[in-house]
Amino acid sequence: NAEGEEILVDMPFTLAQGTPVPEVLRETGDTPDAPAAGIINTNKGDPTLTRVTSVPDQGIVSVESDTWAFTVGIDTDTGTVDGADTDTVIRTTSNSQVTVSGSGFMPETRVDVWAFSDPTLLGNATVAADGTVSVTVAITPQALEVGAHTLQLQAVGQDGFIRTSNLPVEIETTQAVTTTSDGAGTLLWWTLSIAIAVILLALAVTLVIRRRQTR
Repeated sequence: NAEGEEILVDMPFTLAQGTPVPEVLRETGDTPDAPAAGIINTNKGDPTLTRVTSVPDQGIVSVESDTWAFTVGIDTDTGTVDGADTDTVIRTTSNSQVTVSGSGFMPETRVDVWAFSDPTLLGNATVAADGTVSVTVAITPQALEVGAHTLQLQAVGQDGFIRTSNLPVEIETTQAVTTTSDGAGTLLWWTLSIAIAVILLALAVTLVIRRRQTR
């Protein structure tokens, strides 16, 4: 002002989430090479420690920190979850589906599911008011060729910074797509079953996280 006094003004503002882009490692500027290095999780582009839990007989792998978590589920008729901890690898075929759920994220923000080395946006969803999200994406020959890839799950944490989980995915030889009504019914039943299993596991993880935060 005229007397040279400093005046501080508090003005609320909102930063809009940008268009979808793969998250890179801050140190290298490259996307995490998960097929070679195993599961890599990041906070603001820097590697961060998480707990990895796999349930092979259900085709589920869960990545959990103290404040957020991702869970991935596949059809055990067309794929497997192998290994343990950060060496876990998801193996599936083309013409399959992957169900992703998460918790501990900023409400009304977008969760993106990427695959690379050639970045391909498989799908996205909006985080609910309670910080949870669920989305099922298709694995097609057009999106991913047979071979080693990275599945990147990307979301906005409660503090506004990007969290990612980068998981190795092996796409194996494509199986013929069933065209009979029984086959369609089986696929629908699997999609519903795996989605329910993943959501229940995510809810359990959410309760654990909330209990830790209230201690």
